[in-house]
Amino acid sequence: MIVTKFFKSNWKMLIVFLLIVLVFPCVILLKSPLGMIPEDIGLAVVSYGGSIMGGFLTLYGVWWTIDANRVQQKEERELEYRPLLKFDVCEYQHRFQQVGEIIYLFNNEYFSDAKPVYMDKMIVLENVGRGEIIELHYSMHKTELVSSCVDSLKEATACFLGEQYINTMPVNGQIYIILGIPQLIKKCQGKLMILSTDMEIKYKGAFSEKEYNQKLSFCLSVEIVEDHYKMNLYNMSLGPTELHSYAE
Repeated sequence: MIVTKFFKSNWKMLIVFLLIVLVFPCVILLKSPLGMIPEDIGLAVVSYGGSIMGGFLTLYGVWWTIDANRVQQKEERELEYRPLLKFDVCEYQHRFQQVGEIIYLFNNEYFSDAKPVYMDKMIVLENVGRGEIIELHYSMHKTELVSSCVDSLKEATACFLGEQYINTMPVNGQIYIILGIPQLIKKCQGKLMILSTDMEIKYKGAFSEKEYNQKLSFCLSVEIVEDHYKMNLYNMSLGPTELHSYAE
């Protein structure tokens, strides 16, 4: 396996080296009318040059093998200690851990954007991998108003309040995100609205040069029951989008 990988990685150099090995003796031992190099000296030079080239190739092969093993061990360590995010939903409660807020804005006369009503559930992001997360940052990617309870409400936006950059997230560390909907200030005929949201999450592992790019997607249904909201999260998913490397 490692021999095949060696030839695939160094085939150009090996072709050049083979050409040198074939051409060098011909140049040295080729009879010339000038007679500048005697045959016995030419044979000695070819033998000496062959020893140097053979030693170089051996030394290069040993160096390449050591470097290939180092890279393989690094990749295995990165895979073994790769951080891994998972999501969950829990009851809303005050916590001293890192907390963020996703606040929806309607910019509509039926709602007060300055007075959000918070959901009684929280989104939990937890590092369940074997390695720490470093340089984690997240941002709102897309918000879509799927269904509206007010005819004049055509679209919605969402903003993230709180620290969007986290330097370190240890193994089993958690982040809590609460959701806020503008308070209804006028009665409306409709009773249900649905919001679809995508949030982008980027982070690195402590033992890796790769940047993981994931997307948290969910739908939020908001039912108006008398003078309060009944909110529910569904169609939640957390999956990779792209994989980057800082070394590139």
